[in-house]
Amino acid sequence: MRQVPVPTSIGRVALDVLLGEKLIEHAGQLGEYFGERLHRIRSELVKEIRCGGLWAGIELHPEAGGHAGSPQPYAMKGCW
Repeated sequence: MRQVPVPTSIGRVALDVLLGEKLIEHAGQLGEYFGERLHRIRSELVKEIRCGGLWAGIELHPEAGGHAGSPQPYAMKGCW
C-alpha cells in the first residue's frame, strides 16, 4: 500500500493531539456529566433519554406535539 505523506502527517498530528491532550478521556467525563444532567429532566412530555458519550437523544411522547415527519426540512434550515 502506498503512503501519501501529507494526509499521513495530518492524521498522525491529529492522533497526537487526541492522545496528548487526553481529549478522549475528557469527552468521556463530559458525556457522563451530560447524561446525568439530562436524566434529571422531570417532565411528563419526556418519554425516554438515551445517551452515548456526547451524543444524546430525547424522545418525547406524542402529546408533546412537535414534528412527526422527517427532520430533513429542519436540517436544511440550520436547526440541527
